[in-house]
Amino acid sequence: PTRRSSDLCFSVFTGSNLTNLTVVGAGAPVTFEAVAGVTYLVAMDGQNGTMGAGWMQLSLLPRPTNDDFAHAASLAGALPTFSGYNTGATRELGEPLLDGSSQGRSVWWAWTAPASGTVHIGDTWPFYLGVFVGSAVSDLLPVTSGYGAVDFYAHAGTTYHLAVADSYGSEGSFDLAVSG
Repeated sequence: PTRRSSDLCFSVFTGSNLTNLTVVGAGAPVTFEAVAGVTYLVAMDGQNGTMGAGWMQLSLLPRPTNDDFAHAASLAGALPTFSGYNTGATRELGEPLLDGSSQGRSVWWAWTAPASGTVHIGDTWPFYLGVFVGSAVSDLLPVTSGYGAVDFYAHAGTTYHLAVADSYGSEGSFDLAVSG
């Protein structure tokens, strides 16, 4: 019998033999950042002792254009709405954790508040949302973060950097709205 995809788990390795393998990704499904010219070994196994035939699909996913802080997508207006996805996104070196968690794949937006007031951004479930100020990923200061939605007081003329990151391997698309 062929196993359901939910019964499968995958591990991706680099290395030349069993004694020097390095894990680069694991899960069901598994997503990792491939490097050109590197050979990857993929192990497929059954979860919880499941046995039988199985299959896998390998896809090369393009990174979102706003994957890195320096390439944040700009938002305009007092109450912008926007859509995005984190499929194919990566975790940037030095990127802050949102909500103290170990999220990985994030995408970024930049929004300058046209007026001062309380702002609500959401709903990104099952993703984490973080709001920061700063001019580089290495000097970001957290304003707020949360699971699915956040509220904060915005100051007119301040540019806020919004990050949406995965939660426990979640990936896909989402819609967000800034409201007052």
